[in-house]
Amino acid sequence: MLNINRRKCFNYYLPTGITAILLMAAGIGYLVFITHAGGGTSGNGTHGFFVQQGGKFMQRGGKVVIGGKTGGGGAGKGPVNFESACPAGTVTGGTAVSCTIVLGGANSTRAVLVGLAMNANTATGISCTVGGATAALIPGTDSGTTENSRTLLFGLSTSLTGSQTVTCSWASDTDAVLGAISATGVNQATPFNNGTFSGVELDAPCSVTVTSSNGDLSSSVLGTKDYDTTRMTNQTLEWTGNVNSDNNVGGNGDIDPGTGTATHNWNNGSFFTYATCSGANFQAHP
Repeated sequence: MLNINRRKCFNYYLPTGITAILLMAAGIGYLVFITHAGGGTSGNGTHGFFVQQGGKFMQRGGKVVIGGKTGGGGAGKGPVNFESACPAGTVTGGTAVSCTIVLGGANSTRAVLVGLAMNANTATGISCTVGGATAALIPGTDSGTTENSRTLLFGLSTSLTGSQTVTCSWASDTDAVLGAISATGVNQATPFNNGTFSGVELDAPCSVTVTSSNGDLSSSVLGTKDYDTTRMTNQTLEWTGNVNSDNNVGGNGDIDPGTGTATHNWNNGSFFTYATCSGANFQAHP
Protein backbone atom coordinates (compact mmCIF):
# COMPACT_ATOMS: atom_id res chain seq x y z
CA MET A 1 0.00 0.00 0.00
CA LEU A 2 1.37 3.43 -0.93
CA ASN A 3 -0.05 6.55 0.70
CA ILE A 4 -0.15 9.42 -1.78
CA ASN A 5 0.88 12.40 0.35
CA ARG A 6 4.17 13.67 -1.07
CA ARG A 7 4.64 16.82 -3.13
CA LYS A 8 6.94 15.38 -5.75
CA CYS A 9 6.96 13.26 -8.89
CA PHE A 10 7.99 9.61 -8.73
CA ASN A 11 7.51 6.28 -10.46
CA TYR A 12 6.08 3.24 -8.73
CA TYR A 13 6.81 0.08 -10.69
CA LEU A 14 4.52 -2.92 -10.40
CA PRO A 15 5.07 -6.53 -11.51
CA THR A 16 3.73 -8.09 -14.70
CA GLY A 17 4.93 -5.23 -16.90
CA ILE A 18 2.68 -2.55 -15.41
CA THR A 19 4.13 0.90 -14.69
CA ALA A 20 2.32 3.56 -12.67
CA ILE A 21 3.49 7.16 -13.00
CA LEU A 22 2.26 9.56 -10.32
CA LEU A 23 2.45 13.33 -10.86
CA MET A 24 1.59 16.05 -8.35
CA ALA A 25 -1.30 18.23 -9.59
CA ALA A 26 -1.55 21.79 -8.25
CA GLY A 27 -0.83 20.70 -4.66
CA ILE A 28 -4.24 19.01 -4.26
CA GLY A 29 -3.68 15.47 -5.46
CA TYR A 30 -1.98 13.23 -7.99
CA LEU A 31 -2.57 12.37 -11.61
CA VAL A 32 -1.97 8.64 -11.94
CA PHE A 33 -1.08 7.21 -15.34
CA ILE A 34 -1.00 3.41 -15.50
CA THR A 35 0.65 1.97 -18.59
CA HIS A 36 0.72 -1.71 -19.46
CA ALA A 37 2.76 -2.79 -22.48
CA GLY A 38 2.00 -5.84 -24.65
CA GLY A 39 5.08 -8.01 -24.91
CA GLY A 40 2.87 -11.09 -25.31
CA THR A 41 1.50 -10.69 -21.76
CA SER A 42 -1.09 -7.93 -21.94
CA GLY A 43 -2.58 -5.44 -24.34
CA ASN A 44 -1.18 -1.95 -24.73
CA GLY A 45 -2.94 0.91 -23.02
CA THR A 46 -2.68 3.93 -20.76
CA HIS A 47 -5.30 4.74 -18.15
CA GLY A 48 -5.53 8.03 -16.25
CA PHE A 49 -6.94 8.72 -12.78
CA PHE A 50 -6.99 11.61 -10.31
CA VAL A 51 -6.42 10.83 -6.61
CA GLN A 52 -6.71 13.45 -3.88
CA GLN A 53 -4.02 13.66 -1.22
CA GLY A 54 -4.57 10.98 1.40
CA GLY A 55 -5.95 8.56 -1.18
CA LYS A 56 -4.44 5.12 -1.49
CA PHE A 57 -2.73 3.41 -4.42
CA MET A 58 -1.78 -0.26 -4.44
CA GLN A 59 -1.26 -3.35 -6.57
CA ARG A 60 -3.22 -6.47 -5.64
CA GLY A 61 -3.43 -9.80 -7.50
CA GLY A 62 -2.00 -8.48 -10.75
CA LYS A 63 -4.38 -5.52 -10.96
CA VAL A 64 -4.15 -1.86 -9.97
CA VAL A 65 -6.52 -0.67 -7.27
CA ILE A 66 -7.00 2.99 -6.39
CA GLY A 67 -8.97 3.77 -3.23
CA GLY A 68 -9.74 6.75 -1.01
CA LYS A 69 -11.30 9.83 -2.53
CA THR A 70 -11.12 9.80 -6.29
CA GLY A 71 -12.29 11.82 -9.21
CA GLY A 72 -12.00 11.55 -12.98
CA GLY A 73 -11.72 7.87 -13.86
CA GLY A 74 -12.56 6.74 -10.32
CA ALA A 75 -11.39 3.46 -8.85
CA GLY A 76 -9.52 1.27 -11.32
CA LYS A 77 -10.92 -2.13 -12.35
CA GLY A 78 -9.03 -4.83 -14.16
CA PRO A 79 -7.31 -4.65 -16.49
CA VAL A 80 -7.92 -7.95 -18.22
CA ASN A 81 -4.54 -9.32 -19.29
CA PHE A 82 -4.05 -11.60 -22.29
CA GLU A 83 -2.29 -14.76 -21.11
CA SER A 84 -1.93 -17.32 -23.91
CA ALA A 85 -3.42 -18.78 -27.08
CA CYS A 86 -3.47 -22.31 -28.39
CA PRO A 87 -2.18 -23.06 -31.89
CA ALA A 88 -5.23 -23.75 -34.03
CA GLY A 89 -6.61 -27.25 -34.32
CA THR A 90 -8.16 -28.41 -37.61
CA VAL A 91 -10.30 -31.29 -38.81
CA THR A 92 -11.42 -32.35 -42.29
CA GLY A 93 -14.86 -33.93 -42.47
CA GLY A 94 -14.94 -34.79 -38.78
CA THR A 95 -17.14 -34.44 -35.70
CA ALA A 96 -14.57 -33.04 -33.25
CA VAL A 97 -11.50 -30.80 -33.20
CA SER A 98 -8.97 -30.03 -30.45
CA CYS A 99 -6.03 -27.80 -29.57
CA THR A 100 -3.80 -27.46 -26.51
CA ILE A 101 -3.57 -24.26 -24.48
CA VAL A 102 -0.93 -23.64 -21.80
CA LEU A 103 -2.35 -21.74 -18.82
CA GLY A 104 -0.27 -19.98 -16.18
CA GLY A 105 -0.04 -20.68 -12.46
CA ALA A 106 -2.86 -20.49 -9.93
CA ASN A 107 -5.10 -17.48 -10.57
CA SER A 108 -8.65 -16.92 -9.34
CA THR A 109 -9.53 -14.51 -12.19
CA ARG A 110 -8.75 -16.66 -15.25
CA ALA A 111 -11.11 -17.30 -18.18
CA VAL A 112 -10.77 -19.05 -21.55
CA LEU A 113 -12.50 -17.98 -24.78
CA VAL A 114 -12.93 -20.67 -27.46
CA GLY A 115 -13.41 -19.73 -31.13
CA LEU A 116 -14.85 -22.22 -33.64
CA ALA A 117 -15.04 -21.73 -37.42
CA MET A 118 -16.91 -24.21 -39.66
CA ASN A 119 -17.34 -24.52 -43.42
CA ALA A 120 -21.06 -25.29 -43.12
CA ASN A 121 -23.95 -23.99 -41.06
CA THR A 122 -25.76 -27.30 -40.58
CA ALA A 123 -23.92 -28.84 -37.62
CA THR A 124 -26.05 -29.64 -34.58
CA GLY A 125 -25.26 -30.50 -30.99
CA ILE A 126 -22.16 -28.30 -30.87
CA SER A 127 -20.41 -28.33 -27.49
CA CYS A 128 -16.95 -27.30 -26.24
CA THR A 129 -14.81 -28.17 -23.23
CA VAL A 130 -11.60 -26.86 -21.66
CA GLY A 131 -9.71 -29.44 -19.64
CA GLY A 132 -12.89 -31.50 -19.56
CA ALA A 133 -15.01 -28.65 -18.13
CA THR A 134 -17.93 -27.44 -20.25
CA ALA A 135 -17.61 -24.01 -21.86
CA ALA A 136 -20.87 -22.15 -22.45
CA LEU A 137 -21.94 -20.66 -25.78
CA ILE A 138 -21.67 -16.88 -25.43
CA PRO A 139 -25.07 -15.38 -26.32
CA GLY A 140 -25.13 -13.46 -29.59
CA THR A 141 -22.00 -15.07 -31.09
CA ASP A 142 -23.48 -17.96 -33.12
CA SER A 143 -23.75 -16.81 -36.74
CA GLY A 144 -26.14 -19.72 -37.42
CA THR A 145 -27.46 -19.80 -40.96
CA THR A 146 -26.55 -16.18 -41.81
CA GLU A 147 -24.02 -17.50 -44.35
CA ASN A 148 -22.85 -20.95 -45.43
CA SER A 149 -19.82 -20.65 -43.13
CA ARG A 150 -20.33 -20.46 -39.36
CA THR A 151 -18.52 -18.98 -36.34
CA LEU A 152 -19.24 -19.34 -32.63
CA LEU A 153 -17.57 -18.32 -29.35
CA PHE A 154 -17.67 -20.32 -26.11
CA GLY A 155 -16.38 -19.20 -22.72
CA LEU A 156 -15.37 -20.63 -19.35
CA SER A 157 -14.10 -19.08 -16.13
CA THR A 158 -11.64 -21.56 -14.65
CA SER A 159 -9.00 -22.20 -12.00
CA LEU A 160 -7.24 -24.74 -14.24
CA THR A 161 -3.48 -24.38 -14.67
CA GLY A 162 -0.84 -25.75 -17.03
CA SER A 163 -1.43 -27.59 -20.31
CA GLN A 164 -5.11 -28.18 -21.08
CA THR A 165 -6.95 -29.69 -24.03
CA VAL A 166 -9.66 -27.60 -25.68
CA THR A 167 -12.20 -29.65 -27.66
CA CYS A 168 -15.35 -28.89 -29.64
CA SER A 169 -17.62 -31.62 -31.02
CA TRP A 170 -20.84 -31.86 -33.04
CA ALA A 171 -23.12 -34.39 -34.71
CA SER A 172 -22.27 -34.43 -38.45
CA ASP A 173 -19.07 -34.42 -40.55
CA THR A 174 -17.81 -30.85 -41.05
CA ASP A 175 -14.49 -29.12 -41.80
CA ALA A 176 -13.58 -26.91 -38.83
CA VAL A 177 -10.84 -24.80 -37.26
CA LEU A 178 -10.57 -24.25 -33.51
CA GLY A 179 -8.58 -21.75 -31.44
CA ALA A 180 -8.64 -20.47 -27.85
CA ILE A 181 -7.40 -17.50 -25.83
CA SER A 182 -6.90 -17.27 -22.06
CA ALA A 183 -6.84 -14.13 -19.95
CA THR A 184 -6.60 -13.13 -16.28
CA GLY A 185 -8.18 -10.27 -14.36
CA VAL A 186 -11.61 -11.44 -15.58
CA ASN A 187 -14.91 -10.98 -13.73
CA GLN A 188 -15.79 -14.49 -12.55
CA ALA A 189 -19.49 -13.75 -12.05
CA THR A 190 -19.96 -12.50 -15.63
CA PRO A 191 -16.76 -13.32 -17.51
CA PHE A 192 -18.10 -12.63 -21.03
CA ASN A 193 -20.69 -10.27 -22.47
CA ASN A 194 -21.73 -8.28 -25.53
CA GLY A 195 -21.57 -11.14 -28.04
CA THR A 196 -22.13 -10.24 -31.68
CA PHE A 197 -21.59 -11.58 -35.21
CA SER A 198 -21.62 -10.58 -38.87
CA GLY A 199 -21.72 -12.35 -42.23
CA VAL A 200 -20.46 -11.32 -45.69
CA GLU A 201 -20.01 -12.74 -49.19
CA LEU A 202 -17.57 -12.52 -52.11
CA ASP A 203 -14.47 -11.12 -50.41
CA ALA A 204 -16.08 -8.25 -48.50
CA PRO A 205 -14.41 -7.34 -45.17
CA CYS A 206 -16.05 -8.99 -42.17
CA SER A 207 -16.37 -6.65 -39.21
CA VAL A 208 -17.82 -6.75 -35.69
CA THR A 209 -17.89 -3.97 -33.10
CA VAL A 210 -17.71 -5.26 -29.52
CA THR A 211 -18.98 -2.97 -26.77
CA SER A 212 -16.29 -2.87 -24.08
CA SER A 213 -15.18 -0.74 -21.13
CA ASN A 214 -11.66 0.53 -20.50
CA GLY A 215 -9.77 -2.38 -18.90
CA ASP A 216 -11.90 -5.07 -20.56
CA LEU A 217 -10.55 -7.12 -23.47
CA SER A 218 -12.52 -8.04 -26.57
CA SER A 219 -11.78 -10.82 -29.05
CA SER A 220 -13.16 -12.09 -32.32
CA VAL A 221 -13.05 -15.14 -34.57
CA LEU A 222 -13.25 -15.17 -38.38
CA GLY A 223 -14.33 -18.15 -40.45
CA THR A 224 -14.09 -18.25 -44.26
CA LYS A 225 -15.38 -20.83 -46.73
CA ASP A 226 -13.40 -21.80 -49.87
CA TYR A 227 -10.26 -19.98 -48.75
CA ASP A 228 -7.19 -21.23 -46.91
CA THR A 229 -4.92 -18.31 -46.07
CA THR A 230 -4.48 -16.18 -42.93
CA ARG A 231 -6.72 -13.12 -42.95
CA MET A 232 -5.53 -9.65 -41.98
CA THR A 233 -7.03 -8.00 -38.90
CA ASN A 234 -6.72 -4.46 -37.56
CA GLN A 235 -6.26 -6.00 -34.10
CA THR A 236 -3.61 -8.44 -32.77
CA LEU A 237 -3.76 -11.87 -34.43
CA GLU A 238 -3.37 -14.64 -31.84
CA TRP A 239 -4.19 -17.87 -33.70
CA THR A 240 -4.85 -19.03 -37.24
CA GLY A 241 -5.47 -22.29 -39.06
CA ASN A 242 -6.74 -23.71 -42.34
CA VAL A 243 -8.33 -26.90 -43.60
CA ASN A 244 -7.16 -27.76 -47.11
CA SER A 245 -9.98 -29.66 -48.73
CA ASP A 246 -12.28 -29.19 -51.71
CA ASN A 247 -14.59 -27.09 -49.56
CA ASN A 248 -12.07 -25.67 -47.13
CA VAL A 249 -12.40 -23.34 -44.17
CA GLY A 250 -9.97 -20.85 -42.63
CA GLY A 251 -10.22 -19.79 -38.99
CA ASN A 252 -8.49 -16.88 -37.24
CA GLY A 253 -8.72 -15.24 -33.80
CA ASP A 254 -7.62 -11.82 -32.51
CA ILE A 255 -7.72 -9.49 -29.48
CA ASP A 256 -7.97 -5.72 -29.07
CA PRO A 257 -5.80 -3.45 -26.83
CA GLY A 258 -8.35 -3.35 -24.01
CA THR A 259 -8.97 0.39 -24.15
CA GLY A 260 -12.73 0.40 -24.73
CA THR A 261 -15.25 -0.45 -27.46
CA ALA A 262 -13.39 -1.86 -30.45
CA THR A 263 -14.13 -2.76 -34.06
CA HIS A 264 -12.52 -5.99 -35.25
CA ASN A 265 -12.14 -5.61 -38.99
CA TRP A 266 -11.01 -8.66 -40.98
CA ASN A 267 -9.70 -7.45 -44.32
CA ASN A 268 -10.25 -10.22 -46.86
CA GLY A 269 -7.64 -9.82 -49.55
CA SER A 270 -8.40 -12.75 -51.84
CA PHE A 271 -11.42 -14.61 -53.13
CA PHE A 272 -13.71 -16.57 -50.86
CA THR A 273 -17.37 -17.51 -51.13
CA TYR A 274 -18.65 -16.78 -47.64
CA ALA A 275 -17.30 -15.44 -44.34
CA THR A 276 -18.64 -14.95 -40.84
CA CYS A 277 -17.05 -13.33 -37.81
CA SER A 278 -18.11 -13.34 -34.16
CA GLY A 279 -16.92 -11.20 -31.26
CA ALA A 280 -17.30 -10.99 -27.47
CA ASN A 281 -15.85 -9.19 -24.47
CA PHE A 282 -13.79 -10.43 -21.50
CA GLN A 283 -15.27 -8.33 -18.67
CA ALA A 284 -12.76 -7.00 -16.15
CA HIS A 285 -12.81 -8.10 -12.53
CA PRO A 286 -14.41 -5.34 -10.43
